Amino acid sequence: MKNKIIIILLVISLLSSFNFSAEVFLSVTKEAIEESLVPSNIVTFTKEDIQKANARNVGELLDKLSVYEFGHYGESGSEKTIRLRNSTSNQVLILLNGIPLSSIGKGAFNLALLPMESVEKIEVIPGSSSGLFGANAVAGAINIITKIPKDKGVVINNSVSYGSFVNYLLNGEVSYFAETISLNCSAGNRHSDGWRENSKYDNLFGFFNFSIPLLYGKIKIESLINSSKTGVPGPATLPMEEWDGEKEREASTPFAQQKDNFNFISVTYEDKFVSTKLSYNTQNLIYDNLNDPNVWNQSKTDSVLNDLNFVTTLALPYKFFVSLNYNYTQINQRYALTPSDNFKKDVSNFGVAIQNNLQHDNSFCLIPTIRWDSNSLFGNKFSPQIIFVVNFKETKFTTSVGTSWRAPTFLDLYWPDQTWTRGNPKLKPEEAYSIDLAIEKNIGGFNFIFNPFYRYIKQQIRWYPENPSDPWSAWTPSNVDETVAQGVEGKFGFNIAKVFKNEFSVLISDNRIKKKGEEEKGWQKQAYSPLISATYNSVLYLPYEFSVINILKYTDTQFSSDGEQGTKLKSFVLWDLKIEKIFFKYLKLYILVNDLLNQKGINRVGYSGEYPQPGTTYEVGLNVSFKI
Repeated sequence: MKNKIIIILLVISLLSSFNFSAEVFLSVTKEAIEESLVPSNIVTFTKEDIQKANARNVGELLDKLSVYEFGHYGESGSEKTIRLRNSTSNQVLILLNGIPLSSIGKGAFNLALLPMESVEKIEVIPGSSSGLFGANAVAGAINIITKIPKDKGVVINNSVSYGSFVNYLLNGEVSYFAETISLNCSAGNRHSDGWRENSKYDNLFGFFNFSIPLLYGKIKIESLINSSKTGVPGPATLPMEEWDGEKEREASTPFAQQKDNFNFISVTYEDKFVSTKLSYNTQNLIYDNLNDPNVWNQSKTDSVLNDLNFVTTLALPYKFFVSLNYNYTQINQRYALTPSDNFKKDVSNFGVAIQNNLQHDNSFCLIPTIRWDSNSLFGNKFSPQIIFVVNFKETKFTTSVGTSWRAPTFLDLYWPDQTWTRGNPKLKPEEAYSIDLAIEKNIGGFNFIFNPFYRYIKQQIRWYPENPSDPWSAWTPSNVDETVAQGVEGKFGFNIAKVFKNEFSVLISDNRIKKKGEEEKGWQKQAYSPLISATYNSVLYLPYEFSVINILKYTDTQFSSDGEQGTKLKSFVLWDLKIEKIFFKYLKLYILVNDLLNQKGINRVGYSGEYPQPGTTYEVGLNVSFKI
């Protein structure tokens, strides 16, 4: 019976005129659409944005250019996880070409594992989006789109840079594009001696993309690998008031090392009627602190996460789309000192989504979506979502309403019983509801977006004592909290005579939490939730192929604990200044100053203190690109 249904759907899809291989692809709509109908609450970072930011990885780029929050735990190679509208990082779904990377295995995905040299575009879709993407898009989703060659012939692109603390990059790229065949291949090495004790970083990465015609469409094979080793210095050993530029460089974990290996491979077939993707990725993280005789919590953890995804989307008449998704995730968690704590678990999920794109000219777009997920651990989940866009010449209105759920991670469920802490296999998924209301106005060279939003999450997971009345009770993850995020995002862009491009973005977000055991305190201000975050980016084009790029990010005061308790972290402005010069159209030289104001940007607290940042750093680089 199932086979008959699939055959019927394929036959019906042949009557459609949809083209999955269109050059412009928006992950929300499943098809290429006019820019006038793109929802205004979606933020896109293009190739131009990537070039001006000069970031090492996707995490660094979004940290610099977006108003969203990243924890600053260290220098090159340190973990980069995103928080949309001050959510938790576990509540943000990370996708690579529409394929989930963050999963039930560990939750948050480390964006430092995705080098910018492989990225073409990034889409940020805020708001509860399980209807579009499945589990874990409680706060939204980030879709990273990899490079696709577009210039005909052979293009060779080489980059080299050198900066403070022996921070260098060597990268080579070759691409080929013809009418029906494309190839992109790149490899690189990053290194840094680091500013703090035990912060040396080495990274090798590579990217491969190849597509050829097959049947009525094309088949694409893609692979991305990243292998890194970095010291983990931990928080500072001295309080901030004693820092003098040197003392804070001392590491609280001077022997801790972390190795990350990320491997991704996918095979995609696309034609006018169907898009099918099969992917496999493995993430191996080794944390080793066995060689430190001065710490009581010596440990070594070897964690291997395997993820298999199958996604196929059929285009039906009248702009209907049916997506089928199967995901299998396995984690193998190994503890060197206590092998009895080892565990190996897996979960599978099958999802079906039906979406309809109702459009009229360039003035109206309605996208209702309903998704059903059958999860081997959490049963059936239904997730509706609707997006509505109306465009009146220079004014556009967007409404986005959605629901979402987040599966507890394997570490939440199966954390080993260590007397004082243990996992909770009885956890339920978090549930969320959100609404976005955006208005966009274009007048000449001016663009303005005003986007109020609201998000509510229930059954949020927090570590909580099994018996709150017993001070000796073990702590375990529990569904005990509610959270609310409400505020507004704004964006204002303007160009002056095409030689001076400016863009200002701001996020005002009031995040509150109602905690079990603290009901008398009511809705408390959430930890690590600055009221205001803002960015300003500008590019000034000067004579003789010079350009000056400014990137500024402001983060408001925040606290390390809920209810405005714990450490008060000061507001700061991080200002990066970059000057570029193009020679002979194929050679680009730049000078970059990071954190020009030397404000350091301290925004996280650890078990023994804060995480120091290096302050002002310098970098020079050269890029050579030419066609054969």
